[in-house]
Amino acid sequence: MPYMIPIKKQQQPRKLLRRLMTGCSIFVLSFLGWIGFIYLQQTTHAEPDQVYIMGTIGSYVFVFIFLLLLLYFIFSFVKLRCQPERLKRRFYIFVAFYLIASPLVLLCFDNYLLVTAKGIHYNPFLTVEGNKIKEWNQIEKLVLDYEIKNIPPKTHEDLRLRYMLYFKDGSTVDLNNVNSPLYKKSEFITIHRVLLKYKVPIQIMRPLPPSFQDKDSFIYQLFHQQYRPDDSRR
Repeated sequence: MPYMIPIKKQQQPRKLLRRLMTGCSIFVLSFLGWIGFIYLQQTTHAEPDQVYIMGTIGSYVFVFIFLLLLLYFIFSFVKLRCQPERLKRRFYIFVAFYLIASPLVLLCFDNYLLVTAKGIHYNPFLTVEGNKIKEWNQIEKLVLDYEIKNIPPKTHEDLRLRYMLYFKDGSTVDLNNVNSPLYKKSEFITIHRVLLKYKVPIQIMRPLPPSFQDKDSFIYQLFHQQYRPDDSRR
């Protein structure tokens, strides 16, 4: 008598394949939604003669995880549609997740830096439109400083730049803080050239350490004032 493979064992590869297909679908749809969300944020603030930089790496990761979990719940609702008790429990978990996570998603991308011909507007993380735009004549000075991470400091990786704007009303902001949306070298150069264009005074708190000889680094060029104003926005 030939050996018969149990039905449950026959179904296992199919279940595994279905789960794999579902997981891939959730990932692809989450990725597309993530790209669309970022694109919508950028186009909403896209205007001529202005720079808009939003979010941090942590913000992007959080939003992607949120979309993954959101789609997981939606797919699970479809799967459990014929099991009312399990569906009810899953729905309660989803409501708790959504009520907690959705406001954080909005706050993640309300963390932005906006530079226009009129002035600069920095909205920190966990602040909902809390700050007004600061006009260029309201900026008292830009202060450049650094913190030493590794001794002796030889390259840009051994230093942490402090890029602080002081305003005439007494307020200050470090554009290189942990939650700042400004974290790419190219973005720093763009903002710095705009500040030079509007003749914002620059104060260097202290020279770079003698051991620091990374002349090609952004920090070295910044402290030695090798950048020129951005004239392309005139």
